[in-house]
Amino acid sequence: MSESQQKCLDDFKAWIVAKNVTENPWHKDYFFLKFCRARKFDLKKVIEMFNNYMNYRTENDLDNIITVSSIYNLILIGLRFPAKG
Repeated sequence: MSESQQKCLDDFKAWIVAKNVTENPWHKDYFFLKFCRARKFDLKKVIEMFNNYMNYRTENDLDNIITVSSIYNLILIGLRFPAKG
């Protein structure tokens, strides 16, 4: 990675921390780098894309789609999950 690309990634991560955008433990450098690459390391576009991504997740409640209790409720009503084998 070039110095300018590393600077974009570092600035992006600094923006995330400063704005407290996410604290998701799955969001690591490799995850943030995908956004940088997708927007050719243009920090303004990277931030816009990441904001759109986070808004989509929030609007569609993606972090709460599957919970243990929802799976348990499906089992109670008789839905069976096929075993692999």
